[in-house]
Amino acid sequence: ACYGFPTRSMNLRQCFLLIERLRIAEQHGVQYQGLTYTKDLATTTGEAARRESLMDAYDILGVSPDDPIDLIKDIFRRKSMHYHPDKGGTDEKFKRLNKAYELIMKSRGEK
Repeated sequence: ACYGFPTRSMNLRQCFLLIERLRIAEQHGVQYQGLTYTKDLATTTGEAARRESLMDAYDILGVSPDDPIDLIKDIFRRKSMHYHPDKGGTDEKFKRLNKAYELIMKSRGEK
């Protein structure tokens, strides 16, 4: 476990936030002893190709199954703007985010 939060989702969200902060620092020239790239922490190569389970989809989006649909839509909208390839994100991350959102919406009977 990355942290000692009560749920897997909360642990993964905190790990994601930590890695994102490390990547932002890395983009500004900060280097960490023994760590070449943040990709060493969490490689995403090939992960986008595998089918994500529903819980993985919630974790990718950073939301909980208990969250209201409006909150999930708002978080997706904000993250999709941040990770969009035209805004400096990568195709892989953007596609993963979209796939997770579609899976959550489908599981909730939304389009």
